[in-house]
Amino acid sequence: MLGFVQTLQSEEIHINRIVEGCKKGDPKSQEQLYRHFYAKSLKISFRYAKNEEDAVEILNDAFLKVFSNIEAVNKISSIWSWIRSIVIHTAIDRYKKVNAKMEMVPLEKVDNEESDIEALKRLESEEILKLVQSLPATQRLVFNLYVVEGYSHKEIANKLKITDGSSRSYLSEANGKLRQMIMKKSKVSY
Repeated sequence: MLGFVQTLQSEEIHINRIVEGCKKGDPKSQEQLYRHFYAKSLKISFRYAKNEEDAVEILNDAFLKVFSNIEAVNKISSIWSWIRSIVIHTAIDRYKKVNAKMEMVPLEKVDNEESDIEALKRLESEEILKLVQSLPATQRLVFNLYVVEGYSHKEIANKLKITDGSSRSYLSEANGKLRQMIMKKSKVSY
């Protein structure tokens, strides 16, 4: 147990040095920070992107924001949460830029979200990612924010400048499309 605690303390000291170097504008420290959080950050950006190229672009844009605002980091222990938040918001910003004119969807019918989520849990994570990535951009964004990140429909509506009902509709449409793809996939598999 003592070895584990020492490893965590050593890791925090290492990250602290890297962040302090980043605050001074040291390119080597910036590269180390980027490399240290690359894999985790790429996983997040990949959930919001249509393909790998877009995911890397989101990641790179996010790290530009990280380096531009690194002075805001006070507690090294929370740096991952801070970087994660920047990656998510960068994905949202990119979405807004690409889809400048988002159409409002009226709330007609909201399916039972829980049953769709349970069906997704049965698939392999790589299969789920591919299915989610094949959704239209707005549905993919709302699905990720609601299901993966845990935002409420009200929070999503505020972030995307849409109504709560539109958020629910986009999620319902995403769930419906995912359900169809899962059913199609399960018929092929069995």
